[in-house]
Amino acid sequence: MTIHDDYPLEISNSMNNTQSHFLNHLLRRRLDRVSPEHLRDFSKQQGIDVSKLNTKQKLLDELMSHINIMKDDIKFNQVFNHFLRDFVLSAGVSEYILQVENTDAVSKWINSWKDNTFWGQKHKFEVHISRNLGQKNIKFYTDKQGNIFPELEIEGEGQENHSYESEIIYLPSNIIFLVASSLEEVSQLNGLEEVNYHRTSEFEVIFRKDLNLVEIRGEYQAIKDFVVTAVIDNDNPLSMASSLFIGEEQDTRNSLIRGLRARVGIDSLRKAINGSFLSITSIVNGSKASRVKIDLDELQNSQEETEPTLRELINKVQPTLDKGRISFQYKSKKYSFMITKTGGLRFYEYVPEEVVTYILYTINKIK
Repeated sequence: MTIHDDYPLEISNSMNNTQSHFLNHLLRRRLDRVSPEHLRDFSKQQGIDVSKLNTKQKLLDELMSHINIMKDDIKFNQVFNHFLRDFVLSAGVSEYILQVENTDAVSKWINSWKDNTFWGQKHKFEVHISRNLGQKNIKFYTDKQGNIFPELEIEGEGQENHSYESEIIYLPSNIIFLVASSLEEVSQLNGLEEVNYHRTSEFEVIFRKDLNLVEIRGEYQAIKDFVVTAVIDNDNPLSMASSLFIGEEQDTRNSLIRGLRARVGIDSLRKAINGSFLSITSIVNGSKASRVKIDLDELQNSQEETEPTLRELINKVQPTLDKGRISFQYKSKKYSFMITKTGGLRFYEYVPEEVVTYILYTINKIK
């Protein structure tokens, strides 16, 4: 089933109650990623009385009920689109980045699948929703030293001595939600009865205007199967895609696409966003130890560590990082993300899409 344009929740007359329940389950699970603060604000905008809704579960119950009532209202769906774009897509998932020649061709290819289905080596992939989210952009400024400033106002005393280049980057404009069903059947007990089923997960393929990058957010194993199968297939626009791998050279073997890849170093990204390490994990060649993880308190430079033995250890492991958690500041608020062993990003606390856009813009400037 494919749902297009302004009707993300429309259910066809032929759809049975089980399918309808499944789609509502996916939507609720996706909304559950979002912080209660933003769920509450959106509910208030919809005229929902939230004064007595003192748990996240109650907020979701009321919001899902409202969504099901308003699912055929075009104006509501336009507003809901913006909420999806600005607050829902970025919440609680890992992100992997692909470089492609033509993002429109990738989107058209996915939406042209026969029976909305693409068969991977380990999963069946089905189109759940294809959405046009509208256009929203952010202007970033870069100074001569390469420092990036979001929506900087060039005014005030002394600013005339500075020189900035500005560039527009768009928030997600189109998105396709895919459901991955494992081809392997598993079983579990339901009371005294054994029930067989196929594990399912949902991931998101995200497109932005004027940017030849495709973001895929969700579970790594499902995403890897989708991308690898598409590359092997050859007869589609993803066959020539390359992974944009975030990490060190020794780990690029873990990228989505091994043969075609670009790389951004972990410390290079940290420096570009003026970030600090909250933890670092590194491969070591000890007689017994193969990996070292060090938890840190917002460290930018090893010289900030005053204990000589620990400072020496940080100096030793930092050149061979394979994972790291980085804290950074955006518009006076702090956020953090983990760089995964598989070359993706995972944000720890909830982040709006604008913050992800800032990181993506920075990554694109580094490479």
